[in-house]
Amino acid sequence: NLHWWRKADSAQYMSRFYEAGIRRFRIWHGDCWGGAACSYWTLKQASDALAGKTDVKFQVTLMKPEIQPDSDIEPALGKIAEIIAVNSHSVSSVQIDHVGINPSESALCIEGFGPSHAAFSSVISRVVKVHESFPDAVISLPWQQNS
Repeated sequence: NLHWWRKADSAQYMSRFYEAGIRRFRIWHGDCWGGAACSYWTLKQASDALAGKTDVKFQVTLMKPEIQPDSDIEPALGKIAEIIAVNSHSVSSVQIDHVGINPSESALCIEGFGPSHAAFSSVISRVVKVHESFPDAVISLPWQQNS
């Protein structure tokens, strides 16, 4: 579960984890700063650290709409695909954050999430776009309370 990239230290951790048999890595952050589109810089650094190891899979995250608007999702998925293609890596799963932590996505359930809920179209649109981009990836919606 890699939140932040710390240069050579992080590259060494990735190599050690790989040597230990780990092939799936969760990159939590989309590197979205100051209202700019998410760069997925941490994913790029992690993928580059394991260049030449084609059995590596990443879990990536789409950030909540306040950070990563719906209009940025398709370009972000393209960016993710571009980053992992360079090193012949793949995406094992995509976490779609929608509310974020405190309150968590469980708020959507408590509020009666369904077609009449304000977030419904956004969540469904994101799920469809992820599936179109990465049809073999697991799509996770972190709906546990206090996730």
